[in-house]
Amino acid sequence: MGKGRRKRLENFVTQAITQTGLPVKKARKALKSELYKPQALALKGFHEKFMMCDLYPENRARFKFEAVKFERAVRSEKLKIA
Repeated sequence: MGKGRRKRLENFVTQAITQTGLPVKKARKALKSELYKPQALALKGFHEKFMMCDLYPENRARFKFEAVKFERAVRSEKLKIA
């Protein structure tokens, strides 16, 4: 929310500019189009990192996460993210 949200968005745009070499306006447009694509793989990566599955592999079994199902629920608005 607020300034934190804006800062995260600007960080993403900066990363997009760095990785692609695009001008700011085109980088924003490219990032926006990427966000509409399926994100299950990225969500799975965040989950793996957050649950420290690299250090504690048993966490994969303890904290199961179905990224595709989660993404589908968010996109269909069955699950709201505040």
